[in-house]
Amino acid sequence: NGGYNGYDASFGHWDMETDTVTYLTDHPGIAGFYGRNAGYYYRDGAVIRLNYETREEERIIETGLYGDYYVMCFPDCLVVADQSIEAQDNHFYIYNWAYELVDTVEIPFLQGNFFVDQALMAETAERFILTDGISWLPKYYIEKSELGTGTVKVHAFNLPDF
Repeated sequence: NGGYNGYDASFGHWDMETDTVTYLTDHPGIAGFYGRNAGYYYRDGAVIRLNYETREEERIIETGLYGDYYVMCFPDCLVVADQSIEAQDNHFYIYNWAYELVDTVEIPFLQGNFFVDQALMAETAERFILTDGISWLPKYYIEKSELGTGTVKVHAFNLPDF
């Protein structure tokens, strides 16, 4: 049985109308994104897709990155980011759902002991919303329309003082 943080754990799909739970898979013991049909997480230099039906893992993206990374899944892409407290790598690696690298974005504003993956605090259809780790307020954003153009940059929000 898979475990997570020392506990046996599994994933199930809850049907609200019938109040029933359908078993999906055991937790593999790695933090990541676990959807209705598959789980996605990072291990040993690759993004792994866990197929619930077959219980098989597939290395879908060989990142060339080694360390403690985290996979975040969105409707139009996957983002891989360092999740270690010492954060040696301050980049987001953005892949499309064909598992191709679309862009690498430097996150230059991080301060203190802050996980790079925590900088991505929200997502809209047009933007990734970022925080600096000090205020936990939305301070920056990435325009998704800039991804893959060679002109992607981190923009500062023009927010009023709080």
